[in-house]
Amino acid sequence: PTTTNLILLNCAGILPFKQNHIYLLADTRIMLNDNRDIYLFAAIASMLISAWSVFADPIINHDGVQYLLAANDFAAGRFNEGISLFKWPTYAISIALVSKLTPLGVENSAHLLNALLFASLVCGFLFTVRTLGGTRSTLIFAAILLLLFPSLNKFRPFVIRDAGYLSFYVWALGFLFVHCRTQGFRPLLAAAVSLTIAGLFRIEAFAIMAMIPIILLGTRASSTWQKRWFWLAGAIVVCVMCIGLALWVFGAESRIPLQTFKSNPLDSTAQIIGQVWQQITFRLDTIRYEFLTEFSGDFAPTVLVVTLLIMVAYESLRRLAFVYAVLAWHAWYRKLVFQQSAVRHFWQLLLLAHLVLLTAFTFSKMFIASRYTMALVLTVLVAAPFSIEHFYNRWRTRDKNKNVRIGFPVLVVIISLLGIDSLDLWTDKRYVRDAGQWVNTNSEPSARLYSNSHIVMHYAGRDALRSGRLFNWQETMLLAGQLEWRTYDYFALQFEVDHLDRKNRFQATVGLTPVKVFANSEGDQVAVYQTPLKLRL
Repeated sequence: PTTTNLILLNCAGILPFKQNHIYLLADTRIMLNDNRDIYLFAAIASMLISAWSVFADPIINHDGVQYLLAANDFAAGRFNEGISLFKWPTYAISIALVSKLTPLGVENSAHLLNALLFASLVCGFLFTVRTLGGTRSTLIFAAILLLLFPSLNKFRPFVIRDAGYLSFYVWALGFLFVHCRTQGFRPLLAAAVSLTIAGLFRIEAFAIMAMIPIILLGTRASSTWQKRWFWLAGAIVVCVMCIGLALWVFGAESRIPLQTFKSNPLDSTAQIIGQVWQQITFRLDTIRYEFLTEFSGDFAPTVLVVTLLIMVAYESLRRLAFVYAVLAWHAWYRKLVFQQSAVRHFWQLLLLAHLVLLTAFTFSKMFIASRYTMALVLTVLVAAPFSIEHFYNRWRTRDKNKNVRIGFPVLVVIISLLGIDSLDLWTDKRYVRDAGQWVNTNSEPSARLYSNSHIVMHYAGRDALRSGRLFNWQETMLLAGQLEWRTYDYFALQFEVDHLDRKNRFQATVGLTPVKVFANSEGDQVAVYQTPLKLRL
């Protein structure tokens, strides 16, 4: 576990071994001595997998460009410039700090930070499984399962803040399970600290923290009225804080100046609520008039809700994978885990809270990226190792059930194949990096470059995010139809193999031919154009 995790464990005083099926409070050092070889193996294996993922896919992702630009600003002391790029700066500031503490550059520092966060996530997952009553063999299965989990390994090469959010969320989950078992205040405090740190990476953690007191009200962990009133008061306080935070976020999206919000908070709040209501009305009207008939228009709200739920369920199951969903369901159904009703109810209500949050987000954006479901997926996944251990024990004792004798080896093969496939991260996007680096090497630093790819701009040493221009295909053709295109010295345009006709359209519009073309084995390419001196404005 990382230093921050050790501080949280010391705050909670967790002893991860069973005594009468209750996890007691003790010194952190005992936690490290208990199965520490498994934690150490899992952390080292996670670091190695992260190193392999970056080696196999060294190309920066789209969001990573933004984080690295902001981190460069923070490292140089340009705080206002960094904040202007990303208003949730914890991840970028963390990258900047790592780059200051190590001889690595900003990009390598980001990968090192992510590797540490993923290692912390794996250890936190094992800790959570341990708090649920997992034995040594359960921890071994949990480590193998998570290290080979396809959805997690898919994101390892990416420079994204989700690693920090998920890492501290999983630790908070373990502390909350301990609280449900012991009614202790210190595990709850450690969970609050963990969720606060997670919220500094992604705002969703604050929304989850606001729901925790309400969830605990619905469990048997709060059996007395004094505790119920305590949780209710806590829920109100945290909800008010989160409402204020949500208003700030929606206000930023609505482009309401902060000074206006401070001077006239009631009107600004009413304006934000009005815009949200307009969104709801617009969505319902679109469904009512585009998809439904005159006589079925009243079903528009139902269609909207069902559509949102289908989107969330599809992405969640896609990230979880069917085999892991079945294993988690089996552990829950057979009560192999969550034997205590308080823990069981808490887990179920927490899953419901995640579904509500994901549905609300999907409504606001009308799309859902698969990585947004990872907190829900990990919450479900903590149950899966208990099913694997159950089948293993029955298989090891030579159970006479033929399905068990055949099923467990088949299960091992399926998980192994999924895991091995998840490590096949070799990328075909190196041509994008090569194109950007070629422009950087063969042009003057003052030369103006236009590209429809932020990644090309990044490797060309240009800042695509503060130019005041959108860099996409529509903007490219709009620019090509005006004389302004002649103010650029170079164009580096990315074309997918299915849209190579766009390349011909651009060349026909501006009358240029590429001076260099970079392509991958599938036919995707980046074409580099140089504007002749006689045409430049």
